[in-house]
Amino acid sequence: MGFFSDDGDSSRFVDEAKQKFGEERYEVGAKGELFMSRGFNTNRLTKDYAKFTSLSVPASMTDRSEMKGDIDICLVSGNRVLMIDIKAWNPRYVYWTIPVLKRPMRGIRPLRKDDSEWALSKQMELGVERYSKALPQATVKAIVVFAPTNGQNTVPLSVGLLVFPGGIRSYLARQSYKIARDFLGEPEAADPAVTQFLMKMKR
Repeated sequence: MGFFSDDGDSSRFVDEAKQKFGEERYEVGAKGELFMSRGFNTNRLTKDYAKFTSLSVPASMTDRSEMKGDIDICLVSGNRVLMIDIKAWNPRYVYWTIPVLKRPMRGIRPLRKDDSEWALSKQMELGVERYSKALPQATVKAIVVFAPTNGQNTVPLSVGLLVFPGGIRSYLARQSYKIARDFLGEPEAADPAVTQFLMKMKR
């Protein structure tokens, strides 16, 4: 959802998110993002790596006046950029993708929203594409992380076979900390050019 921020200046994004997603969905998403932010702190990821929250994706690299989508969290080490999209879905199911058809499933049924099949968001695929073009010196990777939807630390049964557009893999919250550290490697100060670009992308 990308509207949780710990920088003390997020009230207007909260209002925008509630209008866009509805108050109930916003509350679920915000709890998931808060859980992950605390998890990153507990696992020292935000101590070892630079963290950026609530980032936009430029619709076009030639005209950055139009922004679309949002990235919940970016962790940066040197010129390595990890984009993280945080989801909070119903915890009772296994979520997976039929490889050939690229069809997302919930249990044994196609993933549905209202009365139609639910196509998975291409937001992170677009984010990797746009950020990689803007930062040719950087290695950009994206993951989708499923956080608890309530205070009981309850997450989906499995998301390991759920693949988002662009081949972006999914992980449960507890798995994501090691995945992040493995990709980012030894802590380094963020590349100044990377920092400058990400600050421009702040919503």
